Amino acid sequence: LYQKELYRVDISPGAKDQSPVYPRVGYDSDDGIWIEQEFRHPLMSRVEAFADITYTGKYNFRNVYGVRWGNAGNSASLEYGHYEDTNAHWIKKKPTFKYSYTNRIGSWPFSYTLSYERGQWYKDGVTSNHTYYGIGLTRDRITMARTWFLSLGTSYSVTREGYDHSKVQGFSYSGMLVHTMGP
Repeated sequence: LYQKELYRVDISPGAKDQSPVYPRVGYDSDDGIWIEQEFRHPLMSRVEAFADITYTGKYNFRNVYGVRWGNAGNSASLEYGHYEDTNAHWIKKKPTFKYSYTNRIGSWPFSYTLSYERGQWYKDGVTSNHTYYGIGLTRDRITMARTWFLSLGTSYSVTREGYDHSKVQGFSYSGMLVHTMGP
């Protein structure tokens, strides 16, 4: 099914993430069978081109591509493509600009993230200028036992849509309990 003649990875501490070698395959009731592969290519220091190629049994290709930059807690990207929203609807962004900044709060076990997104979205014949901004707070993971960890976070965000002048805002909270398995 898949063959690669040579695969080279930098495993030194601090090495940048590499594109996965093998595609991911799955099934869900909204999209049917899907297969996806991520591609990353460095363009210059701290700048990469990326393409996330996805094929679904129900919707054919749903790809995302763009350019991403990151440095010292800052990240920015310019992206095009199809995204699935929280209601399992596909939205086409053409294009969208994203920016985020993450930093620790002094010596406390907390970090904050500031986020902004602005772009044009298209779905079912409707085009909208979409704006999102938010602030999030996360706590360093809490060790519950030797192999159990708890991660907590909260955020506040505002989303505005240009086509109907709507505004959605509010808080969200998250918690995740993780158990690390042995070798």
